[in-house]
Amino acid sequence: MFKAFALEGKNEVQIAKELNEEGSVNQYGRAWNRSTISKLLCNEKYMGHNVYNRTSCKLKSKATKNPPEKWIRSANAFEAVVDPALFLVAQNRFAELTRRKSDQCMLENLSRILKAKGLLNSKIINGAESTPRVESYKKRFGSLVHAYELIDYRPKKFGNAAAKRKTSLKRKAFLSVFFAEMHRLGLTARFDFRARHYVVNDKFTAQIYMLQCLQAKGEKPQWILRQRRKSSVDLIIAARMSGTEKIRDYVLLRDVCLSDRLNGTGEDVECLGAVSFQTIGDLARALEGIITSPK
Repeated sequence: MFKAFALEGKNEVQIAKELNEEGSVNQYGRAWNRSTISKLLCNEKYMGHNVYNRTSCKLKSKATKNPPEKWIRSANAFEAVVDPALFLVAQNRFAELTRRKSDQCMLENLSRILKAKGLLNSKIINGAESTPRVESYKKRFGSLVHAYELIDYRPKKFGNAAAKRKTSLKRKAFLSVFFAEMHRLGLTARFDFRARHYVVNDKFTAQIYMLQCLQAKGEKPQWILRQRRKSSVDLIIAARMSGTEKIRDYVLLRDVCLSDRLNGTGEDVECLGAVSFQTIGDLARALEGIITSPK
């Protein structure tokens, strides 16, 4: 397999086709495809190396891939079945195949597949001949969704992905500034993963939301607050959005015993007695007043 790819110039689809025609199956007893061939050709265990720390995962969070320079390698941990020189030639060919293709060429390949198949997904892209793998698109364009957007393809599954990504970035920026302002005022905050809320100064519990504006024709705008699970917290803090990139203001709710009202359809924060603030500094100072004042 390594010789076919590195020396004979065959691609993963051709190799998979030949193996399947011979009746060969992979380690899971299934037919070969481009993805399984690619993963095998990139796996260092075939030249005797055991690789650790490919991913990192914090408690209650998704695993993230670490860059190759952070991987930990145990050389000669197994008996090599592929000559290291041959393995290196295969990796160089992978790199060259990706480097050769311009952004425009990669996007044209996607458009060609979309025209032929009528839709795009990881399985279709990885199964297409003479087309970079999904991972190559993610590395080149930042995400597969962004590559789709560049060829004007917006599947229903990813319809709100771009907006969600922008809101997520806005939330991270808001929290970074907010926590820095809290720290300046002598306040602390930690996240309780089990209860899914923040604990401020080990005294008050709080939940933080990014609320999108909803406005029906002829109606006033609303920012609906809803909870996915029943919970009771001391404080609710929310940033009210105007679109996906601009924050309109910040609101603070105290003595929140609204679990029943906020489940299901939720309720507009305007109807819950929320106090509005124009700046993060004002919000943090109001929070300080609540935390430091006697009950």
